[in-house]
Amino acid sequence: MKVKNMLLKTIFFKLLLIIGLIEFLLMSLFYFIVTLPPFMEALADVFLLALLSTPFIYIFVLRPIEVVFIRQKKLEESMLHLSNQFIDNIDYEFDKKIQSVLSVTADAFESISCGAIYEVKDETYQQYFHYVKDNSESALFPLKIGQSDFSYMNEILLKKQSLFFCKNNVTDKKIIELFKSNQGCIIIIPMFSKAKLEGFICFETYSTQELHHDEILILIIAAQMIINAMKRHEIDQQLKKFSNALMQTGDAVSITDRKGIIEYVNPAFEALTKYSENELIGKKSSIMKSGMHEDIFYHEVWQTIVRGEPFHGEFINKDKSGILYYEDKTITSIKNDEGEITNYLSTGRDITQRKAMEHVLRELAAKDNLTKVFNRSQWDIFYNNFVDKKDMHCGFYLLLYDIDNFKKINDTFGHQQGDVVLKEIASRVQEAIRPEDILLRWGGEEFIIMTLFENDEKALSFSERIREVVSSCRFDEIGHVSVSIGIARHDEWMDKDTLVEKADQAMYQAKKEGKNRVKFL
Repeated sequence: MKVKNMLLKTIFFKLLLIIGLIEFLLMSLFYFIVTLPPFMEALADVFLLALLSTPFIYIFVLRPIEVVFIRQKKLEESMLHLSNQFIDNIDYEFDKKIQSVLSVTADAFESISCGAIYEVKDETYQQYFHYVKDNSESALFPLKIGQSDFSYMNEILLKKQSLFFCKNNVTDKKIIELFKSNQGCIIIIPMFSKAKLEGFICFETYSTQELHHDEILILIIAAQMIINAMKRHEIDQQLKKFSNALMQTGDAVSITDRKGIIEYVNPAFEALTKYSENELIGKKSSIMKSGMHEDIFYHEVWQTIVRGEPFHGEFINKDKSGILYYEDKTITSIKNDEGEITNYLSTGRDITQRKAMEHVLRELAAKDNLTKVFNRSQWDIFYNNFVDKKDMHCGFYLLLYDIDNFKKINDTFGHQQGDVVLKEIASRVQEAIRPEDILLRWGGEEFIIMTLFENDEKALSFSERIREVVSSCRFDEIGHVSVSIGIARHDEWMDKDTLVEKADQAMYQAKKEGKNRVKFL
């Protein structure tokens, strides 16, 4: 910078000397050799005066105007260059783009030697990028401004949009020392995002003169562009992580608009539904509807999510091939900054195998291992169901039957043959009863039939048919086997124990009277 100023001064004095010599020769010519009329002599004086004033007019009038226009043009070019840094593909080599913005900003000003970007992290300022112009000797800007100086930096950064610190100003020596400025002048531009201080850009300058307003404006715009780009990059990175997570998760994920039109599905959703992404986008989420749920179920779903509350439940859906599957699904509302619902996010997991296993386990828990009819653990459930079903037209009847002489069968032919008898008789009775009736193994060779009939006569007739079915059953080694059946009708004053006790008394009365018969007390 000093060399340049000396060169300009040399050129100016040489030009002034040449013009002075020319003017001296012309004046000598006019005054001593050529005689001119007074009017022409006046014109010659004006011409010579103008010629002598030319360097001063250029230096003090034209040159400043030219400098202003040159600086304005350079600033416009810098602005254009800065804006081009963030047109399209901001994510491609993002670090290089930020470095480019910093270098373009610094190069736009002859007085700037280097610059750096700092961002707030964990109550410290950490250097994001550092740029040095033309490998010149520059400040060794700190990589980190620790917590001890963090509050001080915040205090000065929140004061105004731009700050200029010079070693000539005693009150600003702390900043000069903090940034280890060689030139002794530091420009700091705070970076804000939604009124929150996110960091700052810092430049070292050769000149001790503060920048013009339009130059400061360029730096402020550059700072805003940098923080906007950094924030956008941060959001893009988060979206990438979110997108990768959605793509790689095993849960089926879909996003719909407010009307339930599908806008996004992940690979797991495609695998579950057997539909491709192209077949799903733009379609209603009801495309997987199986018809296994009542309308009130879907009404409850929509009422919940429209209120902005999450809905969690099990759905029975249908895939593209028409196969039903169970899905444990959660539907959540997505809201904008104003709190308005814009989309719905659905995450689900295929639980078809789990439901099948649960069904098997329920069957195992509810059924007798040997005879495959319901076991005693289901007694309370079915008892309450039948009590609720009975009315003035149909009564609830309990049939308790016991295989006659079963102990003798076990003792004579062995327990294996006894098991054969139990299985066969249970199978025959199960076929003989109606679908709405329940057969339940009460224990040992005792079984209970729960049924509804209009009157006692029909219940007795049904019981006789059961007895005959068993009596007609013949075994190769054992021969014919019979059962004794006791019947009890449920009355309002009865509890479940009393009902069983009544049927048991009737069954033992049947045995006492000769077995292979039905008794209704």
